[in-house]
Amino acid sequence: MAMLCCCFEFEPRVVAVHCRRRLRSLFWRVRAYMKRQMKKKACSSKTNFNYDPLSYSLNFDDGNFLFISPRY
Repeated sequence: MAMLCCCFEFEPRVVAVHCRRRLRSLFWRVRAYMKRQMKKKACSSKTNFNYDPLSYSLNFDDGNFLFISPRY
């Protein structure tokens, strides 16, 4: 049994193979596109943390720098 497409006659198996190839190609193109978009989003969402080392160290300072606790 042959299928008519436009003016040409094709075997169903040939059409199925062709469609499968096109679907596979479409799948990989969509996958690559999505991967690029996710990568682009990840790169744009990176945050640069700039801090003052003195201010950062004061976050961990409890004010007992010279006092040694008997617990230690």
